[in-house]
Amino acid sequence: MEDWLRRNEHGIKMLAAAAAAVFTLIQYFGHLKEVRVEKTLVFYERFSTEPIFAARTGVLKKWESLEPKLAQLPTPATREEAVALRKQWKAILVAAIKGDAYFVAHTDIMFDFFDALQVCIENDICDKKSAQELMQGAAKTFFGNNCAYVAHARFDQKMENFGAKTAALAGQPCKVEIYR
Repeated sequence: MEDWLRRNEHGIKMLAAAAAAVFTLIQYFGHLKEVRVEKTLVFYERFSTEPIFAARTGVLKKWESLEPKLAQLPTPATREEAVALRKQWKAILVAAIKGDAYFVAHTDIMFDFFDALQVCIENDICDKKSAQELMQGAAKTFFGNNCAYVAHARFDQKMENFGAKTAALAGQPCKVEIYR
């Protein structure tokens, strides 16, 4: 047996080194996952504290105040009426946006937050699964409610990629072309 060990000593050492390397890699990637989840939780903590919380609240209050006005719009019966209704809807929303500096500031803060979170995910700094579980629902609601704001920024203010990262996080498009 001792003779066999001496003859295969190099091979045994190579196997031991390979096993140690595999173990080290498993530990390393496990640690990376933990770090990514921690970074995501930092974003979630920011999402629940000031100034993000105030921005979220301000945007929601503004949408609640606009609901009665939007509810008064008639239900379209034809495609042409639907197009005209979208124009009315956009006009109401853009007027509300332009007329309220706090709403614009709060909306921009929220877009900046969700954009930063998406960049964090895309660069493997944050954990995609955790981010989606914790904040994708809020991103969907926010982005869906602010589609007219996105259209306004893209078409009226010529900011062509405005909201693109937030759209990616939300996992839903905003077909802003209908607002042209």
